[in-house]
Amino acid sequence: MGNHVRALLFTCTMLSGLPAPVLHAQQAPGHQPEAPMANQHRRGEKKPMIANAEGASVTLWAPDLSTQPARIEQGEISLPKTGVDNYHAMVIEQDWGRYKEALVQYIYRRGKPSKESPMRLVNAEKTTFEVVPAPLPRGHYHYYTQQEWGFKLRFQNKPLANLPVVLETENGSRIESQANAQGEVTFLLPDDFPGIVEGERDRRNADFTVTAEHVDNGITYRSALNAEYRINQSHWQSLDMGIAVAGLGLLVGGFIGRAKSNKGGK
Repeated sequence: MGNHVRALLFTCTMLSGLPAPVLHAQQAPGHQPEAPMANQHRRGEKKPMIANAEGASVTLWAPDLSTQPARIEQGEISLPKTGVDNYHAMVIEQDWGRYKEALVQYIYRRGKPSKESPMRLVNAEKTTFEVVPAPLPRGHYHYYTQQEWGFKLRFQNKPLANLPVVLETENGSRIESQANAQGEVTFLLPDDFPGIVEGERDRRNADFTVTAEHVDNGITYRSALNAEYRINQSHWQSLDMGIAVAGLGLLVGGFIGRAKSNKGGK
């Protein structure tokens, strides 16, 4: 299987040479992003693009599991509004007959409180063969480099065991693994951002995909989970902590010194 992610570009390719869709995860020209929620620290929603959209369908799943179709115009995907907050799932499916492809991307949106757990959306069967986050980062958290993250393979909403799984990043890393008997696989997200300067805050992010293939009754299913990952904060937090501890030491030392001085003057 070959899957390549470059410059915020998700590209599915097959050794068989079959055509495949392309999800472009950067904002479309002229698109004005929504303001991120203060407690989520997220940037405006990216407006995805898809190339070779013939036969493709895009569905937006809301937190309550209601669905709406999205429009595809000249390769640009226009996601419908739901008016509620929390995670949504964008599901792109493309049917080539004996080859079926799907990509799922979880998107946090603002709006009225949905009062739904994100796990309800994660656990729902959104496509026949699906790569599922286990767990999905929630609240203030994100996928970070140097951390292990789990994923599950499901076919017709049941675990799929012992399949090869590939993680690839926009920064050029590729890691191969295999799902266990429960359909679970774990990857250590690579620390592959170029030009990291230790001690300096770095808020860059990039995309990664986790991809797998399964053949059932002569039909090849290919599924991918697309998500964003960030630089691990340990690159600068350890230095910040050292500076804070040093500053506290100087403060305490100065206080003790003044106390002794005052005592000696009595």
